[in-house]
Amino acid sequence: IYMTSVKMLERGYAVIVMTDITAVKNSEKTRSEFFANASHELKTPLTAIKGFNDIISLSTTDEKTKELSAKIAKETDRIVLLINDMLNLSNLEAERSPIKERVDLFKVCEDVKESLSSLAEQKKVTVEVSGSGVIEAEKEHAVELVKNLAENAVRYNEAGGHVWVNVGKIGGKTVLTVKDDGIGIEDKDKERIFERFYRVDKSRSREMGGTGLGLAIVKHICAVYNADLKLESKIGEGTTVTISFPE
Repeated sequence: IYMTSVKMLERGYAVIVMTDITAVKNSEKTRSEFFANASHELKTPLTAIKGFNDIISLSTTDEKTKELSAKIAKETDRIVLLINDMLNLSNLEAERSPIKERVDLFKVCEDVKESLSSLAEQKKVTVEVSGSGVIEAEKEHAVELVKNLAENAVRYNEAGGHVWVNVGKIGGKTVLTVKDDGIGIEDKDKERIFERFYRVDKSRSREMGGTGLGLAIVKHICAVYNADLKLESKIGEGTTVTISFPE
């Protein structure tokens, strides 16, 4: 596998540089396969732990035991969410062609709003969905995309905050916009916010229950569909993420 770059010089000359990146690509493939295999292997013992803990919780009358069981359940759920996100990311990195269909993006946004209603109520954040638009994509990818953006907007908001999810047409392209009036992102973090496991505020992220992979999944889904991804944010004013899908 070669990466090729061409540069035109004066007098009609051109310089072609070919770099052998086979070892790099093979290394990436090995890491991705390990990532996926490790995630699969972890799911089985975690499912067993979760089941045994549920039995303990239901069979005990001791309040201290119930309290400890609830904490185990909370942490186990977090690990399960992390593993599911790891598997989703591995599937996106597998470089298979998506099986596309016509997806009503507005309907997806409404479904995601409904699925996040409990979290939004807990955070005292209002979520509004508007617009219309259809894209060619795997529906699961569309759901993951909207869910990760909207969930982040709710989690990293303040009580009384708002999240606006809009689908529309701009210049012939279907555009998804997720805007919030939450805590915002500093300039130094904007370039790295879509990296896997990158957290702006590690303590707050853990407290909010985030896995650190949601925005990395968003970036990969956009890459699969050649969609433009843009983020604007100001500390204390909120964040706007805009995704433009090609025609």
